[in-house]
Amino acid sequence: MAIEILFTEADKQQVRDNHGEPVAERVCNAIEQKNQTLEWKSSLIEAKQRFYTVIEKNGECFPEMFFLVNRREYRALLAWIEEYEVFAFLCVVEKNDHYQTSRQHDLVEQVYKHPHRVVADATRLLDGSDIDRAECA
Repeated sequence: MAIEILFTEADKQQVRDNHGEPVAERVCNAIEQKNQTLEWKSSLIEAKQRFYTVIEKNGECFPEMFFLVNRREYRALLAWIEEYEVFAFLCVVEKNDHYQTSRQHDLVEQVYKHPHRVVADATRLLDGSDIDRAECA
């Protein structure tokens, strides 16, 4: 079974609401491209090598994807859901030059403080639900 990133219509709408249509489309396209590179990966170890940064805490894995939109840097944070063998999309943040006071820093701190809770919340969203995958332009 191929490893993939799960990005739903609800995720795309969340990005659109928080960052605008250009960022939502760029995230969607970046995830499609990344899924193509993950298509032949059969283990988490192989898949982790395909990401910009990987945060690991207490056995949980949170890769970050890097991308640009209109000369602004963004990061997409994902969570490895072992039960489903997918990376679940968590959120997008705009990279800030002042990392210590940025939203990106706050999210990474939450992951470090509560890694199991973050994964459990993402897993709960996948349990028993029909996944409406996002369509990219």
